[in-house]
Amino acid sequence: MTAPRAVGAELGAPVVSVAEQAGGTSPGCATRVVTAEGRRAFVKAVGADLNPHTPTLFRREVDALRLIGTHPLWASLLAHTTTESGSRSCPRTSRGPHPT
Repeated sequence: MTAPRAVGAELGAPVVSVAEQAGGTSPGCATRVVTAEGRRAFVKAVGADLNPHTPTLFRREVDALRLIGTHPLWASLLAHTTTESGSRSCPRTSRGPHPT
């Protein structure tokens, strides 16, 4: 399964728009997606082959998002997938330019 199809399945609708985000501090992907239903997410994914410590950091970030719950001031977690070799999270995203 391709990454957009997998993310679409997690978010409940096919991904119709993908915008890669350059920069950042993670060695994995950083991508904004929009589903056919208009749902927006920021997809972060990394495999242990890029950096063996980053998947653990992503898992900790997911734990923190779950602990703080939802609020309009921060991104709530829409989906998360983890395997032995990597991690992918999909927090909600907002409209607007990529931060600089």
